[in-house]
Amino acid sequence: MKPARQGKISRAGPGSTAYRQRLGDSKLVFPAVPDLPPGWREGAGYVALFPNVFLGPHRDHFYALRIDPAGPAYAGLRAENYAGWRQIFAEDQEVVERMQRGRASPAYRGGAFSPAMDGPTHCFHRWVARQLMATAPSAVAAE
Repeated sequence: MKPARQGKISRAGPGSTAYRQRLGDSKLVFPAVPDLPPGWREGAGYVALFPNVFLGPHRDHFYALRIDPAGPAYAGLRAENYAGWRQIFAEDQEVVERMQRGRASPAYRGGAFSPAMDGPTHCFHRWVARQLMATAPSAVAAE
């Protein structure tokens, strides 16, 4: 697959039509994700997000690999980066929990999107709209 550009992210990756669920020693397999399109029964995807992320969606599991710079010079940087994000997530947890409680309130009527922070949300909404238009254009247009 040819690399593609979407915003500042480059990505590429092949697919497979020969995926077979792995039968474990116990003779069990992971359950398939419900309602997958037929192509995913034996399909899988392998997507590289440049420069260092590799994603593997399958019918019954998903994995993500991150390739980090090797060598002792980067060990400290990785530890500092992990500690910094862990602190930020801990600081955000209470705020996010309060926000979710507020959104569950009958008084909540929605909020404003931030042009600086909600680009991915808008991208997802456009994708959902395209899917709806592709599957039921007359029903959506009638509303």
